[in-house]
Amino acid sequence: MNPQQPHGLQPDSPLVDPSTHKPSKKIVISISIGVVMLVIAGILLYLWLKPSLTEQNESDAQSSTKQLNDTNNVGKTDKMTDETKTTEENNEQPVSENCLTPADAHDFFGVEKDYIPQDVVKYFYSETIYFNADSNEYSNPDAARLRYDKMAEFYNKYSKEVFLYYIQATTYEDNTSSEGLKIAQARADRAKQELTSRQIPASYIVVEQPKTSTYNAESMRNVVITIRGSSDC
Repeated sequence: MNPQQPHGLQPDSPLVDPSTHKPSKKIVISISIGVVMLVIAGILLYLWLKPSLTEQNESDAQSSTKQLNDTNNVGKTDKMTDETKTTEENNEQPVSENCLTPADAHDFFGVEKDYIPQDVVKYFYSETIYFNADSNEYSNPDAARLRYDKMAEFYNKYSKEVFLYYIQATTYEDNTSSEGLKIAQARADRAKQELTSRQIPASYIVVEQPKTSTYNAESMRNVVITIRGSSDC
């Protein structure tokens, strides 16, 4: 009984070199040729599929770009809409940080809202300084001092706003007599000095022409100091 040969390539197999008992050159060459053929087939398959892959990548890139642009456009549209709304609101209610408002008069001077003029350009708030008849002396010095102090306090609080102090004296002596105008001008000059001595810049003060009246001399001996806002408001 012949002993069984081990599994695998037999020594007398044509694929085995009898001298070395290793795979013959034929099988090595065949395997090499097979590997080369597989590599070539892979290259050919890649070249065949490459245009389709490129088109797909370009399509994906375009789709991503379009989505990004759409998102940006939506954001821009929302921003433009918000800006438009803001502009419309500003046009309806123009507000500036440099504008006095009627509420300022209420908050600072304690004026009742029903008595606050809405046209702050022509009139915002005023104080009247009273003088003795035919004199440049105050009829009540303490009251005059308090009024000047209040005007100075207002400047210190609202110096960043745009406004002016208008000083106008009133007189009555044959309406426009030289003596009456002289006294009125002296009173206006004194009022201006009182304001500048309280650190209110002279550039904030406008001295207007004296106002004449047909009332009796006793009632026409005062100076009115009016705060007016900016004409740009």
